[in-house]
Amino acid sequence: MAGLEPFSHDKAMRMNDMYFAAEELAYSTVQNLLRNGSTSSTLDGQPMQRYFRDVVSMLSRADSLERMSVHGAQGYFGTRA
Repeated sequence: MAGLEPFSHDKAMRMNDMYFAAEELAYSTVQNLLRNGSTSSTLDGQPMQRYFRDVVSMLSRADSLERMSVHGAQGYFGTRA
């Protein structure tokens, strides 16, 4: 498209960082809600328990680290493959 800059590696890394920041904010929010809620909100089948389970599984994915490790190291050390 005319007038648009190409999608660069640097832009992809910034978007990836924003994605991880959003994940951390979501985790923090659900964790605070769970802490401030009653103990019955942690029982099986309760919505808050399901939200917490989902956000923990979102943050504990090792595949995202494997996918981005080479690009992250390249960005950190300032090298390109």
